[in-house]
Amino acid sequence: MTTELEIRDARHSSLDYELQRQQGAPLLQGFFEFWGHPRRFSRPHVLGDCSLFDLHITAYVQEWGPCGPPPHPGIFKRFFPTILTRLLGARNRLTLFVQPTDRDSFDELNVIETLLVPRRLPYILFSKTGPRGDFSGLPIRPNVGYLIFEWSTTLVDDIAERWFLSPMLSIEGYISRESALATISGLHFQEDTEERVRELLRNIEMGFKVWPDNNGLFVLTDKLDLGGLRERLQIADLNRMLQEAIPRPPA
Repeated sequence: MTTELEIRDARHSSLDYELQRQQGAPLLQGFFEFWGHPRRFSRPHVLGDCSLFDLHITAYVQEWGPCGPPPHPGIFKRFFPTILTRLLGARNRLTLFVQPTDRDSFDELNVIETLLVPRRLPYILFSKTGPRGDFSGLPIRPNVGYLIFEWSTTLVDDIAERWFLSPMLSIEGYISRESALATISGLHFQEDTEERVRELLRNIEMGFKVWPDNNGLFVLTDKLDLGGLRERLQIADLNRMLQEAIPRPPA
């Protein structure tokens, strides 16, 4: 098999809520979901005019079980900075939302003090309140809140090195020409419906969420179709890089 970046249309599967619930999967892969606020999705047509894609590199873990090998997380991590840099394009801003399971894997206050403040990077820290805000009895150290922050586009390489820590962290991001923090701040307090996600996509160029095993990417946008995404990624050049860097496995 030729090594390449495979782009799959994920709109049908992502908006089939019944299928997602049967599989026990989070709706919309958990994109723009805050743990303290229940997801109330019932109108998938609201997102029907958006493009939803799954991206992964066709290099797989060898000697896997009968279910078939998953995409190789180490290879995706290696090329994630290149993929994200191309998705960013020119003159866009990058905003990140990193969700941890506990403070041992990601301490919001430490990130603010050691990474964001010294670089003068703006951020929002939302309190973890709401119907699911009680952490009593759970074997975790509850986090201070939800930290959403702008990240320098010159430090894209650092994202995977710092935060590709599956399953302790989930990572999603928002690419926009102007700062997305004001939009996110207003939407955070709205009911978690498709309209809320749709309004976010209107105000940014695209959103993305790293797959739980850090071996692929879920991309959402109302600005680019498949052709536009392939052009943004410079897909022919990117695939050439992949094929030169990763030898084909033996037949």
